[in-house]
Amino acid sequence: SHVINKTISIVIMNPYGQIVYRDQQVAAINNYLQLFRLGKLAAGIYMVKIAVDEEKYVRSILRIN
Repeated sequence: SHVINKTISIVIMNPYGQIVYRDQQVAAINNYLQLFRLGKLAAGIYMVKIAVDEEKYVRSILRIN
C-alpha cells in the first residue's frame, strides 16, 4: 500500500545472525525502491527484515558466488 511519509527500516542478517546492512529512512514517494550491492558478502542465505511503520516483513535471499 502507500508508504509515503512512513518510516522504512531495512536490516539484512548473515547466516550467523550478524547484521551486515541496516538502514532507516522516511519514504518521500509511494514507489519506494532500494537496491543492495551484495557482491562483497559471502555465499549463503541472508534474512531481510523490512518494517514500514508497524507492518513487518521477513524474507530470505540466497547469495551465490
